[in-house]
Amino acid sequence: MNLKRLMFTAVVAATSLMGTLPASAAQADADPVLTATPSVVSPTTGGDVAFVVEGWSFPALIKVAVNSTSLNASCSDTNLRRIILRTDRNGYFNLVGAARGCVSGVYRIEATEIQPPYRTFSTRVTIGQSQPDNGFRSIRATPAVADADGNIAFVITGHSFAENGFVRFTSNSLNEACQATSLGGNSRVRADRNGRFVLPVLGRACIPGIYQLEATELVTPYRTYTTTVSVTAAR
Repeated sequence: MNLKRLMFTAVVAATSLMGTLPASAAQADADPVLTATPSVVSPTTGGDVAFVVEGWSFPALIKVAVNSTSLNASCSDTNLRRIILRTDRNGYFNLVGAARGCVSGVYRIEATEIQPPYRTFSTRVTIGQSQPDNGFRSIRATPAVADADGNIAFVITGHSFAENGFVRFTSNSLNEACQATSLGGNSRVRADRNGRFVLPVLGRACIPGIYQLEATELVTPYRTYTTTVSVTAAR
């Protein structure tokens, strides 16, 4: 067999083998990435913020520690104090980052592998100034990505609601698609003096799909506002 024919045979064989590899093997060489969604957040008048931290293409089924020293130093309370969690079989994880009493600035978030080679990956979230909205009352939800076990995390924001008024949240469709969610029968949040609020949402064993979210004012005229959240599966 001449050299050209040998090289051609090797390329065909390698291409055929790559086509049979599972997606996890094809992604094995990808560098881990840490993201925050949204990466730029507008706080309430009390400095409350919430965002989703996600890890992509990490080694499968390892423990990682998520922390933000700078955010912890600049907010009165946060949950990003060395949270230990495990990646799924695709090397993905998600969690909600929530903080209160924050000042404006750019903050670094880190995820460190708790096993050799103990690499650390980072992203940043920018907290802007608290400002009134445009007067159009609405709710919005960040997209949600489900890990291999169907665990999801996303954030709902409310805009131009009644000053200091309470709002109750429900989602029959999401509750039916998940084994459990944090949107139970008494999920409610209080708007700030600009009518804004943030509400982190968690779900367990959820099925991908598009689900309706409902926000009902608990003050007159008791109007209900809707939006949707898109749940997709991590790849």
